[in-house]
Amino acid sequence: MRRFPHALLAGAGFALVLPACGGAELTAPVETMVEFETKWQCDVARFAFASSDEIDAKREETRARFGVSAEDHKIFTDMLEDDETLRDSVAAGVDGLCPVVDEAEEEVGA
Repeated sequence: MRRFPHALLAGAGFALVLPACGGAELTAPVETMVEFETKWQCDVARFAFASSDEIDAKREETRARFGVSAEDHKIFTDMLEDDETLRDSVAAGVDGLCPVVDEAEEEVGA
């Protein structure tokens, strides 16, 4: 499992104490949730899915690999809406794990 530099997560640590989703609290470590969300967003962007069922199956497979419950994922996505630092941590992880390749650059290098 890829680990992200702690600097990316430095601002995210305080999010553990923030209740979300009507008082439910995140039970998974924030670092794990950032890693999971980063991997999940990268996978969604990289792979083609024929149906929403395939997307759901891939999300469940990724959750299982990271040991993340559906409830924690929902709480975390709610936290992302309210926490810019947390969103930045996920975005930085996605940029590092799944960089966007400019098609024009790719053609020049070919």
